[in-house]
Amino acid sequence: LPRISEDITYSMIGKGKFKKATPAQEGESGSAAVDSMDGYETILVEGKADANCKINYLKNAVDVRTLSGKDLLDYIEKFTSSINPLFAANLPVYCSPEFLKAYEKADYDIYGKYTGERVGNEVRFSKFRLIALESMYDSAIIFATPKANFVELVDLSAAGACINDVQKSNYKVKIFGEYSLSVGFPIAEAVFASVPAGYVPSEAVISDPTKYSDNWVNGGAEAAAVNDEGEGA
Repeated sequence: LPRISEDITYSMIGKGKFKKATPAQEGESGSAAVDSMDGYETILVEGKADANCKINYLKNAVDVRTLSGKDLLDYIEKFTSSINPLFAANLPVYCSPEFLKAYEKADYDIYGKYTGERVGNEVRFSKFRLIALESMYDSAIIFATPKANFVELVDLSAAGACINDVQKSNYKVKIFGEYSLSVGFPIAEAVFASVPAGYVPSEAVISDPTKYSDNWVNGGAEAAAVNDEGEGA
């Protein structure tokens, strides 16, 4: 059950891209979690190429992972100030945890500690608040929409309680469960997104959340790499 929750967060609801299962996968092997549904990042990316899509896309969108300092703050100012003020009364701007950290650091480095009434992750001098989603890790996208317009639909049992039968035979245990899950935006016109060209959410999925950073190695791996290069022997 913990792995189901991890798959939903890190592979499915944000970056997932549906792929029809092959006959072999429909039997014993199953399909990867990332292939089981279209996540909201995929919906935003594919909508940009759809002439019939009514989502609002920022012109000349930039990969927000490349921004820092004043450039990052200026981009957020451009993004938020371009949104129709009718939606601005209570409009979260969804982003990756990394982007929120970069924004807070840039805001502090340039403006110093903010002592006014508005604190935390609220965009200065606006009614917008940055909301980091774990499922958006390392995302090139930011988007804004009213909370009520960003929905998750769950049918049958919720994933955490989806087990409906357990069968034991000798040393084998079979666990059966089912649920359905989908995400989306009921009113496309109420979505405002910065989606850069070339970003493919499903290609950014990490297979193991514990291996998120390349700054770690397992025991002996670094010494072995040095010896392979003929150094330190």
